[in-house]
Amino acid sequence: MAYVKTILTTGVVWARNLLLQAGTGTGAGAPGILLFASDDAVGNDDGTIKTLISYTLPANTLANDGDMLVIEASCSVAADADSKSTFLVFGGSTLCSRGAADNNLPRTHRAVVIRKSATTQVADGQVHAHGQGSLVTHTTPSETLSGTVSILFRGLNSDASANAIVSRHMAVWYYPIGRAANFQ
Repeated sequence: MAYVKTILTTGVVWARNLLLQAGTGTGAGAPGILLFASDDAVGNDDGTIKTLISYTLPANTLANDGDMLVIEASCSVAADADSKSTFLVFGGSTLCSRGAADNNLPRTHRAVVIRKSATTQVADGQVHAHGQGSLVTHTTPSETLSGTVSILFRGLNSDASANAIVSRHMAVWYYPIGRAANFQ
């Protein structure tokens, strides 16, 4: 049974303990919840690694083994021969990255992080550069999920050209495993 409350004065709609049945079987799960979205266009400008977009995952978001995050970020790169590196980072682990010129081609980073325990996760990350194929990375982050975790989209250009890498968006979705998402 779903409990839905609408707050008319602010136009906010939220759900508590929402379960959706999958197909005609007995399995049910919670829908994905968008935790964060940004379309900030931030460029690197000094030849050092720069955080383009960041999000702090609240403590205990991944509260149960099997809970999952999907993280996506994209950027554009300048039309020059300089090497441009981009990174999607979860705490202290790089989930996926690409270091290449990719002259004037957009890049999309996408990663899935699944909780194995309170201090271990598994992750698969992928970077796709338009017309250049995909790079896939398998990692095992070891963040302590009872604390906050920084999620960063970062860029590094091989010289100090302004805006050689410009972020386009980052989004983080949360998927609880086989149970209702319970938000107070």
